[in-house]
Amino acid sequence: MITEGNKVGSSEAALLQKLNVKPFTYGLNIKYVWEGGIFDPAVLKITPAALMALFASAVDKVAAISLGAGYPTEAALKHYVGAGFKNVLAVAMECEYYEFEWAKKVKALIDANAA
Repeated sequence: MITEGNKVGSSEAALLQKLNVKPFTYGLNIKYVWEGGIFDPAVLKITPAALMALFASAVDKVAAISLGAGYPTEAALKHYVGAGFKNVLAVAMECEYYEFEWAKKVKALIDANAA
């Protein structure tokens, strides 16, 4: 058997000639890509990591717009939860209620900076 990448000897070449088998290659060479416009084939080399980075950037922009407009969206949910936690922590510090873990940590930081 002859496989790709191996040299063909004279006996194999003679057998291939008798069988009328000629060497060939087959494939596509992409010159341009059409998707609403003409693009270089390099656009096909986009990795999943690059797509996730673009998606995360878009979600951040949606969250920023919704926070600025005061319109709650799922993209801004983590910011609303964070702001709510900060408010609860501020009330706990003002009332000197240090019973949950984060209030204890903040109290320790305030005491360390005050000393």
